Amino acid sequence: MTGTYMGLSPSMRIPTIQDLNETNFVILNKINVCENLPNTTHPLLIAIKSAPDHRLQRNVLRLTWLKELTQHHIPYIFILGATTDENLLRDIALEDLEYQDLVMGKPIDNYHNLTLKVIFLFAWTKTYCPSRWLLYTDDDTIVNVQSMFQFLDSVRNESKSAIYCHLMQGNPVLRDPNSKWFVPESLWKSNVYPNHCSGGGYLLSPNVLHLLHEASISNSTHPKIWVDDAFITGIVPRSVGVEVVQSAFMCCGNGILNRFNQSIALLDMGREDQFVLNWKKIKGNSSLSAAKKSKKLTPIDRISRFDRSGHILTKDNKTNEVLLKSPTEICNIWPAYRFLHLNIVIGVL
Repeated sequence: MTGTYMGLSPSMRIPTIQDLNETNFVILNKINVCENLPNTTHPLLIAIKSAPDHRLQRNVLRLTWLKELTQHHIPYIFILGATTDENLLRDIALEDLEYQDLVMGKPIDNYHNLTLKVIFLFAWTKTYCPSRWLLYTDDDTIVNVQSMFQFLDSVRNESKSAIYCHLMQGNPVLRDPNSKWFVPESLWKSNVYPNHCSGGGYLLSPNVLHLLHEASISNSTHPKIWVDDAFITGIVPRSVGVEVVQSAFMCCGNGILNRFNQSIALLDMGREDQFVLNWKKIKGNSSLSAAKKSKKLTPIDRISRFDRSGHILTKDNKTNEVLLKSPTEICNIWPAYRFLHLNIVIGVL
């Protein structure tokens, strides 16, 4: 449903059919991330929501709990939305050349596109990791890898359809137009959202992921609000009978070591220096130190170009050499833009 609602600013738009179709296109891809892995005991993929300019935060994660994760041969990816900043795009290309762990979808990365970002992730996971459980987290979350394995072992054979997370009950809808989370009454009449997950992290099975993806792009599930945790883990699950189950995803507070030992994941652990400090509280002293602040980047007004073969291009020739060597698959979809299509067709909505 893409109707007009009162009280929406220009940046607050309900996704159109074209927006939903664009969640089937990937700019920077990883096609083999879930293939030929020796760990078949824990069929898990971890996807970490990250903004394009969060490289320092991604580096911190690579040096902390992701280091332990990779020792167990569990695949992970950072999920990014697109950017119109060509300098930033160049940096992302070089970062991915080094780490090979970035996946970038076509929807532009901003707050009001977070719902589209999750729908893109679901489409991507169905295509490349269809038999794996998905743990979706923010890049300020610390995952207790061993506890995650134990929890997955305890629920993977259950027959119920559920999302496992830190449950939010009776969460109020914010009506202040100045709030980042503002949603007008014309869009959502109730003063509270359905039970849903805190956005910092949740776990779901392949079957549930399929259900949620199909429901999230269906016209029968509306309104498609930009508050992604309320929509994806509240409105959508309610429409298809998926239960939201309180699990050991814990938020911020004192006694971090005790909470970590009792949790699957600790949410809202801060950025860069603060994240490292919290990690040291859990694991003891470390040689980790926060990197220097990245320089401020100036956005441009248009999205980066694509060459005749469909490769994404910038104004920098050295960056183009890197991008042209990247393993990203592409095909000719539209005259102006060329992306890899995920082969998931959205019908008449």
